[in-house]
Amino acid sequence: MTGFTGSAGDAVVTMTRAALFTDSRYWTQAERQMDCNWELQKSASVSAMVSWILQEGKSGDKIGFDPFLWSINEWESYNTVFEESGRILRSVPVNLVDTVWGSQRPPLPDNEIYAIPEEFLGNSWQEKVNKIRNQMEEHSQKPTSLLLSALEETA
Repeated sequence: MTGFTGSAGDAVVTMTRAALFTDSRYWTQAERQMDCNWELQKSASVSAMVSWILQEGKSGDKIGFDPFLWSINEWESYNTVFEESGRILRSVPVNLVDTVWGSQRPPLPDNEIYAIPEEFLGNSWQEKVNKIRNQMEEHSQKPTSLLLSALEETA
């Protein structure tokens, strides 16, 4: 929707404004890729995004979110702030971006997947898994499994 192709950003759309929140790694890229209908907010913090939303709206507003993109903890942190300010956080299970694209959505990339050479990674994936297993064994809680769900962890 924004035209931004970076890997880290959050978009907020109100009835009168649209903003992209991203960190300093992507400011130049976002400025070049977004059209003039979007505002670049040079922060990726949750508090900056919440503050912007609160300034844009009023008590009683309903704020929609995609429940497939948020963890329970994210929802709880946003919901607490919005409830305290008289806003209502609502799950929108139909992806509105997909609805807007319709049949005009560009195809997903079909480039070949390749492995990054180990010389750039520091350690092989096997060594990294072994380090995690060792930490699990030495940890006071003695976990038997570790769930990794954030992209930066699984990458």
